[in-house]
Amino acid sequence: MVVEDEILTARSLQAYLETLGYDVTSIMSSGEQAIQNVEDEGCPDLVLVDISLQGKIDGIEMAG
Repeated sequence: MVVEDEILTARSLQAYLETLGYDVTSIMSSGEQAIQNVEDEGCPDLVLVDISLQGKIDGIEMAG
């Protein structure tokens, strides 16, 4: 999972991770979306999170 509010950055990370053999299951633009996704779908093996996210929850709070 990539949690990034800049879509171009998120897509670049996705493309890079896929060249390394990772399957990026989702891209979320806010901490709230990411938390909801984990509650609905379960915890992914790897989560890359931007520290500065739009919304009420930043990346540090989301990771906690």
